Order: sequence, then C-alpha cells, then structure tokens
Amino acid sequence: MKSSRSLRLASCLALPCALLLTIAAPSARAAAPARISGAAVPDSALAAFDGGFVFPREFTRAWWALSPDQYPPGDGVKSRVTFVSQIVDRKMIEREVKKRHYVLTAVEDQEIARTRASLIQNALFDEVIRNIPEPTPQEIETYMHQQSSLAEIRFVTFADWDKARSWRQRIITGTPLSALDAMIARDGAAFATADTFRLVAAEQIPDTLATVIWRMRPGQASEVHSFAGQPTIILVRKFSPRPLTVKNEPGALKIAMMRKRYDFARQRYRADLAAELDRTFDEEGVNMLLRAHLLLPPRSDVDTLSGTPVMRPNIPLPPIAAADTGHAVARIKGRVITIGEYLIYWGRVQPYARPEVRERASVEAAIDRVAMSDEILRVGIARGLDKQPALVEQVEHMRTGFELDHFFHDEVESKVRVTDAALRKYWAKDPEHYNERASIESHIILLERRGQADSLLAQLHNGASFSAMAQANSMDGATAAQGGKVGVQYRGTQENVGLEDAMFATPIGSLGGPEKTQQGWVIWRVDASTPALKRSYEAAKTMIERDYRTLESDRILRERLDALRSAAHVRIFEDRVTLDLGKNGPWD
Repeated sequence: MKSSRSLRLASCLALPCALLLTIAAPSARAAAPARISGAAVPDSALAAFDGGFVFPREFTRAWWALSPDQYPPGDGVKSRVTFVSQIVDRKMIEREVKKRHYVLTAVEDQEIARTRASLIQNALFDEVIRNIPEPTPQEIETYMHQQSSLAEIRFVTFADWDKARSWRQRIITGTPLSALDAMIARDGAAFATADTFRLVAAEQIPDTLATVIWRMRPGQASEVHSFAGQPTIILVRKFSPRPLTVKNEPGALKIAMMRKRYDFARQRYRADLAAELDRTFDEEGVNMLLRAHLLLPPRSDVDTLSGTPVMRPNIPLPPIAAADTGHAVARIKGRVITIGEYLIYWGRVQPYARPEVRERASVEAAIDRVAMSDEILRVGIARGLDKQPALVEQVEHMRTGFELDHFFHDEVESKVRVTDAALRKYWAKDPEHYNERASIESHIILLERRGQADSLLAQLHNGASFSAMAQANSMDGATAAQGGKVGVQYRGTQENVGLEDAMFATPIGSLGGPEKTQQGWVIWRVDASTPALKRSYEAAKTMIERDYRTLESDRILRERLDALRSAAHVRIFEDRVTLDLGKNGPWD
C-alpha cells in the first residue's frame, strides 16, 4: 500500500499531491512573456518555468485522472488555472527528487513489479475484448428488467429426466402445483425435492440462470435444465418492483452489460490458455475453498421480510484455517498453487473488487486468476506489450511517486519540530475539536398529518413493524427505502432543535413523537445512544500531534515550493486556460 505521504505528494498517474491541492496558484494574470530565461515559449504552453513547460495534452491526461471531488476549488476556469500551477509544482519537485538518486526499498520495488505485471496483463486483455459486440436494444431491455425487479421463484429437482419432462408438461397444461407438492410429500427425494418460493435479485445468481428466469412470464415453468447434473425446472410466481429503485438509464445499463461481457471474455481466455497448458484442479483443495467461500454472506441479497435488496460491496477473504493453507488447488507446468497463495493473491485486491464465489465455476475462475497470472504475463511480454510507451510511462510515474515519498520524508516530515509547548498552543486554539459529541442511531417516519402520525404511533406501540410502516408511509424517500433508518446523528447538527432535543431525550429502544417540523410530523425509535466525551490535552495528545505535524508539513512544503517558483521564474498563462481543457473526460 502507498504511504500517507505518497497520497499527499504523488500518484502513479502524474497527479499533483493532495497537499499541493491546498496551495493557491501564483498570481500571473500578466501578459505571457515571449521568453523564459532565454528560451522561446511555445504559443500552446499553459505554463512555463526555467527548464520546462506545461502543455494542454499533459493537462488533459492529468485532469482526466481526477474524480470530481478532487478538482481544485473555484469555477471551471479558476479550478483549471490552479491545476496548471499544481502540475508545475509537481514538475519542480520531481526535478528536485531526481537530483537525490533515491534507492527504493525491496517492498516498493515489488509493488512496482506487480503493477507492471498487471498493466501488461490489462494490455493483453484489451486486445482480447477489442471486438466484442455491443448489446442489442432487446438485450438492454432484458437487463433493465433484471435490475428493476425481483423474481419470486422456486426450484424443483427431480430424481430422473423422464419424470422432470413429464411433470413440466403437466404443469404447463394446467396441473396445479398442489398436485406436485402432494407427490413430493408422498414419495420424497425418490421422486423430487423442491424449495419454497423466494425472492431473488439477478445479482444473486449466475448470469445464465438470471437470463432464463427474467425471460419467463409470471406463472410459467422453465424448460428442464441440468443443475449439478440433476434435472431441474424453475417456477416463476411473479416479478416485483425493487423497493430501492435506481433510475436505469440505457447508457449506464449498456456500460454494465459491456463490463460483464469483458469479464466473461477475460475468464474464457484464461480457461482456454489453462486448457492449452494442461492446468488441473485438485478436488480436495477446490472443494475446501468453495465451502469456505459459501460461508460468506452473498454480495447481493434480499431481505426476507421487506423484499429490499441488500448490497454488501466488500467481500472478505474466505475463512481458512492456517493448517489448511498448504492444500493444493491447482497444478500447472510443474507448479503447485496452494490455498495460501490464493489468499495472498486476493488479499492484495481491494475487497470491493474481489469476485463473488458461489459455485464451482466461479471458484475455478478465481483460482485461474492466480494460476494463470505468470503465463498471461509471459504472453504479454512475448507480444511486446511491455514496451508500450504509455505503459512504460505509467510505471515510471509510479517509481517517481515512491521517490517523492522519500523526498517528503527527508525534506519535509523530518524537519518538523514538535515540542510540548507547541502542541499545547495548537490545542488551545480549538480544544473542542478533540471532543466527541453525543450521538444516537434511530429510525424515523415522516408524515403529512398529525392524525396519521398518532395512528401509526399507536400501531407501533402495539407491535407493528417500524421498517414496514416506514416503507409504506414515510414521505422521506431516502430513509423510507431503508425502513426508516437514519444512521448516526450527532448532537448539535440538526436544524430543528426541538426535534433533536426530543429524540436525544428518548430512551434506547423507545418510540417518540409526533414532533412538528417544516417537512411534516415525525415519529421515531431510538436504537442506540453514545454519550458525549470531553478529552483533556493528555487524552488527545496523539491526535493533536498528528494534526500539528500535518500543518507544519504543509508550511514547510509551501515555503519550499515558493522558493522553487521564485527561482524558476514560473509563469501561468491564464488567458490560454479555457473550459475546453480536459473536456470529454470520463466524468463529462
């Protein structure tokens, strides 16, 4: 992982550091000079300094790598002018860094090597997915149906194929399901097994199965499918709109579908290469790994009471005992892939980017990501993809980022002088900053009329579900979709002081209200309460020192940059900075 100072000074994509985002651009509205220290200034240059320029192409590349919340403050033009200045700052600091010839640590070299390997693999997969066709309007419509509804389904698995085909024919010609249930009750598993109808979201099940289900009509029985080698029919009772409805734009759905197709193409490429290299799986290890994955909650689920989809974007690593990490899961070209290697590989991947593993095919695909990484890298290098200029530049920027880490430590952090007197002076400016406000966690229902609020409050006192009442009645859309859940509320942050006082006075687990607000009448339930905490200087000293070091580092770096700007005769040509710079980027 990059250190905190790397986030403050650099990134791998030639972005300015977060710290530099706080430094104002130097005033430079004067007319552009014709020359900088004897060198002619190109008409297209956005900035010039002794030893270099900033051009629109460089600006655009760096601007596109920002997310909107990282844009410098100000209107469109002012923000871009500041960003030009930050690019200059970065260039000047990089020039200082190169004078010092820093030697990276083994850990930093390893991270650069891993990143380079990942970039080469990505370049190879870019070739693999280049000619994948876009989804048709009909496919987008089907996908939109999946994303905007829940299916109430039931699986019936038969003992043999003849019985499955026979009963499917009987069901589609009008035989009631009660007759099927009676046969299952009488003959048991020798005839068939069936679960109960349940709500599912398309994300919970494999794409091929979701496509089958969402193409069916309510009351319809599917063809006979083979699941785990057993004949199975799927029964669809109905489709229900999702309580949490996100507006489905065709453009966004098309992007999501293309992403799925890209993922499938990459998975297929790995599988084909694995077959070519005679990769084999070890059954015991694979089954052990799959069982561990199935102990994790699914990424997408449906609340059985409310029918509300539940999303868990972050997927933890599967729980594996240390004694089992040596079990093999795959073998390729004499190399053995163990569960331990699998966990190390996926441990380096952010939890939100890990694949969900719920069946044999997905665990095999996840194992192949580990087993085939070296082979895919070999293929990419053999094709010369490691020589691509953009890839080489990106790796070099990463190396520079680590060098900036060392520079920041040696030339900025190490020069911060901390004394107890300085910390006490800093703390005295705002001691309340280090206290914790009292807080509560609650559920609310917002209603239009007092009589309605009184009626619902009486029903809640008699045992009605708060979540169901909120979803059905609350006028506050954001909390209604969550069953009325508000989350953490801190004392002194609410505009309606009367409502805040009443809620904070309510005991944990108790109902409160109704309370009149500008939006309507509010009733609530308090779920948890945390008292205020006042910290002394001694109790807050660690946090005080952290903030003081950050502030002093900012000051030292700012002084260093001011000196570099002055010595380099920096000029920012604001008249050349327009709203067209960085246009048509990923966030436009």
